[in-house]
Amino acid sequence: MNIPIQCDCGKLRGTALDVDTSSGNRMICLCDDCQTYAHFLRRSKDILDANGGTDITPLRPAKIKFNSGVEHLKCARLSPKGMFRFYAGCCNTPIANTMAPWVPFAGTFTAILKPTGGLPARDAATGPVLERMMSDFGIGPLPPGSSNRPSLKFMLGVVQYFLSGLAKGLNKPSPFFDEDSKTPRVEPYILSKTERESLRKLAGPNPAF
Repeated sequence: MNIPIQCDCGKLRGTALDVDTSSGNRMICLCDDCQTYAHFLRRSKDILDANGGTDITPLRPAKIKFNSGVEHLKCARLSPKGMFRFYAGCCNTPIANTMAPWVPFAGTFTAILKPTGGLPARDAATGPVLERMMSDFGIGPLPPGSSNRPSLKFMLGVVQYFLSGLAKGLNKPSPFFDEDSKTPRVEPYILSKTERESLRKLAGPNPAF
């Protein structure tokens, strides 16, 4: 299923191709890094759920195509060796996170998927949330099944998805990295330690707001 993608203000638009439930890896991440990132974007109340979680669906970089507003794409890293976190600078909508250009999937923010038919159509395409992980950083009472570490079944699914993508070369072409230089298409903004830690104080389990 091909699904339109867009940032909240609609300036950055594109398509996620061939989205289906085969990844089986949709998750809610409650980690303090994801919460810190949401506060960096000043969108924590929009991005995070009531427990401080971020809804993420893995997609193949080669299957993510931007067709307008790509000039709004920005990148941040919480540290010099941290994950590449891409977002739309026009409205600070998170788009996707990835570790490196060779990794054959990007942790895409599920909310940017905008199929005809709304949430039911999106959930049918991505499948349900299978894991709520990093529960040590969760806020308030957490839903049953939340855990600090992902289950073995979930991790086996991640490994299978990773290996199949690697074998098929689905890390490229990437909308996030230049194919020749392997560098991000936009220069990452790297948070200083002071900036990062000041934002991390706002993360769970005891947010200061």
